[in-house]
Amino acid sequence: MINSRAENLLDQFIEPADPGGLNRHDWTRFHEFLAAVHEERIAVTPTEVINQVFSRGWPESLAQSIAIFFEHGLWLLEDYDGYLKRRGLMP
Repeated sequence: MINSRAENLLDQFIEPADPGGLNRHDWTRFHEFLAAVHEERIAVTPTEVINQVFSRGWPESLAQSIAIFFEHGLWLLEDYDGYLKRRGLMP
């Protein structure tokens, strides 16, 4: 189950966003959610993201796409951390 911190951050993305046309500000809030989950090592699965987004009335296909972006975003951040560590730029 998604913890309250992650749920709050995800809600900050979902609530003001228009699922019919996400804009730059919507994506910025999504990126803030993604960065916080990564930085704080909050355990969130793509399935939990789908469930949270879908339960707030978004189309299932869009909820699945958001979960894919989430998963790929986490992979990118993890790979970037590895890159920084190999270069000695991060402990």
